[in-house]
Amino acid sequence: HCGDGGALDQATAPTVRFVHMPCPDKDLTADLVVWNSETSRLPIPGRSIVLHPPVHPDRYRTTPGDHVTLVNLSKAKGVKTLHRVAQQMPDVRFLGVRGGYGGQHAPKLPNLEAVRTVTDMRAVYRRTRILIAPSEYESWGRVGVEAMASGIPVIAHPTPGLVESLGDAGIFVDRDDTDGWVEQIRRLQDPDEWAAASRLATVRSAELDPGDDIDRFVEEIEALC
Repeated sequence: HCGDGGALDQATAPTVRFVHMPCPDKDLTADLVVWNSETSRLPIPGRSIVLHPPVHPDRYRTTPGDHVTLVNLSKAKGVKTLHRVAQQMPDVRFLGVRGGYGGQHAPKLPNLEAVRTVTDMRAVYRRTRILIAPSEYESWGRVGVEAMASGIPVIAHPTPGLVESLGDAGIFVDRDDTDGWVEQIRRLQDPDEWAAASRLATVRSAELDPGDDIDRFVEEIEALC
């Protein structure tokens, strides 16, 4: 992460810095810098690689459910978008999952259920038919990648990181375009439309298999030693 690199600066062993947020060049003193995406990567001197947050599909794959789900009920993650959309779709069941960071706000609506933070995300995905990610900022978007392991379509705000992670499987709508979110959720209620989007999600999940990334990371660490 960014910030004071005091411990790294004083280290006598080779150092590795993982970066998943925008970071000034001056904060990137390390023998190896590991970026979580091409979106976050900066053209710095020295050795650096991209290691996408590894998601092993078998650890997340389950049978999708019937809710439209937002994970992390903070303003930055889009809880206001969730609220507006759920208000306009009283016939649709929504699920909000409290996150582990950021102020959490659970809208009180009869068609929206808020649940506590979970340790096994399969408990969330087996209740989810559509995942929404109206995030203000994402440098990658792990939760979308996890959901796609189960063929769950993802509707997202087009942050560069979400566009990179979701690829052609992503359905992108501006977080402030409430009508656009309603339109896409309605479209995916059609079984054929959902099945087509689900197939794209499954293909994208396979494309993001972390094996090659991890092998490259291991090679870089071994080279430091």
